Amino acid sequence: MISAPKYRDIKRVALYLRVSTKEQAKGYSLDSQREALSEWAEDQGWQISVIYEDPGASGTTVEGRLKFKEMIARAQMDEFDAVLVLMNDRFARPRRDAVVYKDLLKGRGVRVLSRTEPAVGDASPAGFMMEGMSDVWAAYYSVQLSENVSRGKAARV
Repeated sequence: MISAPKYRDIKRVALYLRVSTKEQAKGYSLDSQREALSEWAEDQGWQISVIYEDPGASGTTVEGRLKFKEMIARAQMDEFDAVLVLMNDRFARPRRDAVVYKDLLKGRGVRVLSRTEPAVGDASPAGFMMEGMSDVWAAYYSVQLSENVSRGKAARV
């Protein structure tokens, strides 16, 4: 039987924002993520401790995501109680990365909460299942996108 993590009460949150390309970083995507997450935190009465942004950083790996790595390190120092993301795939797309880093945070009592996927980060059995399914969908999207890009390049040649 899997036991529920012992999460802390949420008072202080970190926002994690990421877009995959430099072109997206020049647009409004980071701003819209920041706005949605800030409103959510305010509505819940949570204090935003810090905002981490990785503009133009692929979700297919944590390599090159300097602010993500800083966020994980600072979570180990108990600087916040939860990480807020707009969508679960902003945190990580590969299942291994999602599991490794979420488990690391859970071990410190830190939740990863998704604004658009409310069950993600919930300690209930249904939340456990929804988070796992969301992680699989994020990985599937990444694999499918890679295949589509490769097919497109081959067609242009």
